[in-house]
Amino acid sequence: MSNAPCPYTFLTPRKRAFSDEEFVPTGAWTSECTEAYNRLQQKNLLLHPYKGWQFEGDFNFLRDLWRIESLRLFNTNETDLTPLYEKQELKKLEFLRVRITRKRPGFDLARFPNLMAFAGNWMPGIFNLEKASGLEHLEVWSLTGVKRWDLTAMRNLATLDVHGARTVESM
Repeated sequence: MSNAPCPYTFLTPRKRAFSDEEFVPTGAWTSECTEAYNRLQQKNLLLHPYKGWQFEGDFNFLRDLWRIESLRLFNTNETDLTPLYEKQELKKLEFLRVRITRKRPGFDLARFPNLMAFAGNWMPGIFNLEKASGLEHLEVWSLTGVKRWDLTAMRNLATLDVHGARTVESM
């Protein structure tokens, strides 16, 4: 990670569960981005190449951010997001075309006890959705490889949107 200036902007998404202003880097993530995010006491982050962000191999920089309550991520590279496990305050997570590493480590939703909203393409590398019992909003695309989907643990679930559930026999 370089010390180059961090170009960034702010964006306010228009989605039910994601509607708070987000910090949006418009170039490669640098130590200056970390400094700006922390100095501005941001809590919401959008990492998206269409907005100019450039993925540079890993997500270790997430460990240095003071707080992440909401993360929306677009990354088509195979992704290891285990550095995010240290962010227990995470409440909202959206995967926009993210490819989770299918082998270990995968992505364990049980690691986020405060998770209230999850949106993303379903894939075999994501597991323990049933342990995300605090979910209020769940939006899933391409739900395949699942025959039975048990959501009974999600007593607070207010909205459920499923787009393309080809193999699901029961919910």
